[in-house]
Amino acid sequence: MNLPYGQNLRTIGWWRQGDQPPQTGIRALQKALHRVHTSVSLLEMDSQVGVASGGTVTIGPDPAGLTASEYPLLAYLPPLHPQDLGDPHFTQFFGLRYPYVVGAMANAISSVQMVEATAKAGMLAFFGAAGLAIDRIEAAIDQLQQRLDPLPYGINLIHSPNEPELETATVNLYLKKSVRLVSASAYLDLTLPLVTYRVSGIRRNPDGSIVCPNKIVAKVSRVEVARRFLSPPPEKLLAQLQAQGRISAEEAALAQTVPMADAITA
Repeated sequence: MNLPYGQNLRTIGWWRQGDQPPQTGIRALQKALHRVHTSVSLLEMDSQVGVASGGTVTIGPDPAGLTASEYPLLAYLPPLHPQDLGDPHFTQFFGLRYPYVVGAMANAISSVQMVEATAKAGMLAFFGAAGLAIDRIEAAIDQLQQRLDPLPYGINLIHSPNEPELETATVNLYLKKSVRLVSASAYLDLTLPLVTYRVSGIRRNPDGSIVCPNKIVAKVSRVEVARRFLSPPPEKLLAQLQAQGRISAEEAALAQTVPMADAITA
């Protein structure tokens, strides 16, 4: 790769050679860009662009004179690890290596096998439970718990306005089976089964912190829906659950201090 004739490109610093000398040519650049775990430096080398990995990069004005192993620096790309392409708090919170989410595609398109492979690779996957009968969902949960616990994974929970009994039965199954993470999808408003899942078992630790054992990642496509999931459960629904004996007065009070979702997919 030659520099443009008669044009001096602006340098941003200089590069000092380490174990590997710089190379020139488009093939050298292509190979360097594919090595995402190492840095890439573009250098000015006698009217050509040099490509270097490793070495020592200094950003700033060139020193008074460069040695034979030092070159003007045109551009620098730091190592780009896949596990760094996201919020580290997300990976820490869900116990992941990579900040990536797979699923949950309905009718088990996000299959047990897909969830298993994703979890073992250090990412988060949701089984596609939407559209399945309760017995099929239960069978999938049994398989995942046998194969994956304690690796993080989740199950889909879809809003079923035309089949409220199915949504309630699904939540009851998740609570019975101790499913600790769901992907809540197609919700335009919060429902009693969804709030039941979120607040069941909520407690205060001896250090005063509040623990919600059941976590939710909510899919949203409207600002007002996101606002509902990022707010505490409605007091009206909490009062209804308390009247039904589903939660205690203490659980209802604690629920008013936490958001409905731990994360959202926009």
